[in-house]
Amino acid sequence: MVFDRPVIYGTSYKGKLYVGKHIGNGKDYVGGGNFIKKILKSKNKKHLITGAIEYVDDISLLNEKEIFWINKLNPNLNLAPGGEGGDRSMFFTKEILKSKSEKMKKIIRNKEWCRNISKSKIGKKLSEEHKNAIRLKHIGKKLSEEHKKKLCYYNSVEVRGEKYRKNMKKAITLWWQKRKVELNQCL
Repeated sequence: MVFDRPVIYGTSYKGKLYVGKHIGNGKDYVGGGNFIKKILKSKNKKHLITGAIEYVDDISLLNEKEIFWINKLNPNLNLAPGGEGGDRSMFFTKEILKSKSEKMKKIIRNKEWCRNISKSKIGKKLSEEHKNAIRLKHIGKKLSEEHKKKLCYYNSVEVRGEKYRKNMKKAITLWWQKRKVELNQCL
């Protein structure tokens, strides 16, 4: 939708609402929230319906108006309380975090959603910083006795022969079967 003046707008996607603000610079605009950006990247723009909720004469009132309309309409796709835009999670109170969590729980993760998440992860590698963060998180954790026994068993000299290969083949086969079931549930 083309907005030629400051506006509070609503964007609907498959019956769910996103409320936002726009300064009105005349672009074809449907929204800037995280969900809207993901929808646009997934080429599902045809499902978006955008309309003006309220035109605002004073740009300095946009933040106030956005907060008002988000509180009044309680839109499904807004994760932030509105006002300043962008990732505001560092300023969230416990109530806002709980509200965001409840909204995320209501999102239906259908086959298409799972497929898109899976596609977005393909070919991505963890940075060294991320790998180190994961490693540091596990430093100091103690292995269970059961896990220690398994490690000793698989590292013993007598197991590393034919028996070891058969056990590994069986374990990998079972793992892939389980993984296929999980993937099929997502699809």
